[in-house]
This record gives sequence, structure tokens and C-alpha cells, in this order.
Amino acid sequence: MFQILYTKNQNIRNYHDLEHVDVEFFSRVQFEALRKGILFDVDYQEVIFSSFSHGKKELDHTLRAFEEAAQTAQRAKRTMVSRAVMGAK
Repeated sequence: MFQILYTKNQNIRNYHDLEHVDVEFFSRVQFEALRKGILFDVDYQEVIFSSFSHGKKELDHTLRAFEEAAQTAQRAKRTMVSRAVMGAK
């Protein structure tokens, strides 16, 4: 069981620290992972489970897809910020 949270905080120590999670970015990563065949809960507060039925091949595929999803989401976020800055001029 594990969880991935996007925040500027160094540590998540308690429930109140979840107020600082970048929910929009989490949603983008979740969507991109789904496009790659990886389904995890849309609620960022829910943990992610693996099981003994997941072997090395499945875990490697999941981690690779998740990394690619995060990179795609980060590129989209940079594009949105660039457009917002250019639009502000």
C-alpha cells in the first residue's frame, strides 16, 4: 500500500497537511495514467494497493506508465502557465 501526493511540503504528517496537495495536478496524472491502462482511485486521499498477483512485469509496466503520465501532466501544466503568462501581457 502506498500513496503519491503532489505538494510543496517536504513531509505529510497528518490529515491537515493534505490541504496543500495539488489536486488539479493529481487529477491530470490520474487521467494520463488511465489513458495508459493504469487505474487508480480518483480520490487523492485514497491509497494505492498492489497484490501478490502483480509480478515484476506488471509493477514495471505500472511504474513506467505512471512516470510517463506524470511527465505528460507536467508538460501540460507548464504549457498552461506559459499561456497564462503570455495572456497577461
